[in-house]
Amino acid sequence: MNTLTDILNNYQFNWNNEKYKNNKHILVQEIRKDSEQNILLYRELIANKHTAPSLLHSDKEVDRKLNKLENLFKDYQLALYLYAFSAFLEVLLLENFDPEYLNSTITKIEDYSLKYRELYTQTYNILERSSQSSIQSGVLNGISTTSNIIGQAIAKVPVVNKAQIDENLIESSKKLKKHTSNRTAKTLNPFVNVQNTIVTPFIENIETINSLHNTSADYLFDKENLYICQHTE
Repeated sequence: MNTLTDILNNYQFNWNNEKYKNNKHILVQEIRKDSEQNILLYRELIANKHTAPSLLHSDKEVDRKLNKLENLFKDYQLALYLYAFSAFLEVLLLENFDPEYLNSTITKIEDYSLKYRELYTQTYNILERSSQSSIQSGVLNGISTTSNIIGQAIAKVPVVNKAQIDENLIESSKKLKKHTSNRTAKTLNPFVNVQNTIVTPFIENIETINSLHNTSADYLFDKENLYICQHTE
């Protein structure tokens, strides 16, 4: 990442230096190819962990699986970020502003981004089911169900002063269900940090380049700012 950032920062001083652009393009191209291979690798590694949990599994087992998948998604996220970053830099270094090339570059980044989000959603759902079906969650759900059944049963028995008893049992059942749901959300909370692909800035920059070079526009400026008025037609 530092290499790409350095190339971007120095581009403004070397935009008309052909030797610089050619040398850096070779480096950026290698990074893009490596990151694309890593994207495919991490997708496969994550998909291989999409196995159903054993019938009896604990919260600790869920946590171990979540940690492994979270680390894989962090690597996957980084690979996708590097791919988008290097694809954007290639546009600058090649100075290929053909609209078909630019749109093709955008489409490929968006496609990889979509596949990332789809795999994330599938993985999140699997982890959620695993957390909800752990031994500890099962015990809490069992107690909740029992309390609810007993509370409803008492409600049907004509006993004096039973009202408060059955209300307390039914209310306890609701609280236990809510607690189980909160436990699941808390368990999965760290995994939410890897839900985004963080490639949007690169897509938007390529779209801006496409607009500037392939649509007509008026340029206005004052002492401090440049204003671009683009014509859609």
